[in-house]
Amino acid sequence: MHRSQADRVKRLMETIAQAVGVSRYDSGILAESLIVTDIKEISTHGTSRSATFIRRNQKGLINPCIDIAIKQQRAAIIAVNADNSIGQVQASKVLDLLVPMFRSTGCASATIRNSQHFRALSYFCNRAADYGMILLAMTHCEPSMPPAGAREAFFGTNPIAVSFPTGKDCPIKTDLATSVVACGNIILAKRQGKSVHEGWALDSDGNSTARWESLSWEWFWPWHATRVKLWH
Repeated sequence: MHRSQADRVKRLMETIAQAVGVSRYDSGILAESLIVTDIKEISTHGTSRSATFIRRNQKGLINPCIDIAIKQQRAAIIAVNADNSIGQVQASKVLDLLVPMFRSTGCASATIRNSQHFRALSYFCNRAADYGMILLAMTHCEPSMPPAGAREAFFGTNPIAVSFPTGKDCPIKTDLATSVVACGNIILAKRQGKSVHEGWALDSDGNSTARWESLSWEWFWPWHATRVKLWH
């Protein structure tokens, strides 16, 4: 397996981001989040997803100019509009707003609307743990999982993460999707030409499949549900 130095890959990610209109400062935030995610061995949510970011940017689905607008703010609450900008950058900037609020009140929360995918939630939770904070982060996603016994996607994988500071270099963390596995694992299996585990995903007929070639592109997402039998 070919390996590259982290700082070299980070500079490459910054260059790519700046080439599609991201500022130098914001490209640094984006690259840092991707590199740290890879270093933490969450490669399904790191630099491997940069091609997706570029394609979405080229299609006009992402605003490369980060302009977070504060819509409401109280002593411990803030609501922002991210203007459809880059997920990792908007989340980092909102976290920077939360830290002084937390230190002042002991508790703080934020909501972000018009946001984009901000990849591994644990990256931001771990950053908060470095400040001595416990951060619970969650987000919704586009429909990707059918209800039990159904064939049409209805629920998102809607990840949830939390980190607890320990006073050491390693916080206690949990980062999970509400599906049986994160979609990134299926994307990685496709790139490597490998099969996925039985029960991870559905084919176009709504049946479990272990072959990514058989996955329905409409329901390309992993799901988890217990089949139910109804009596009347």
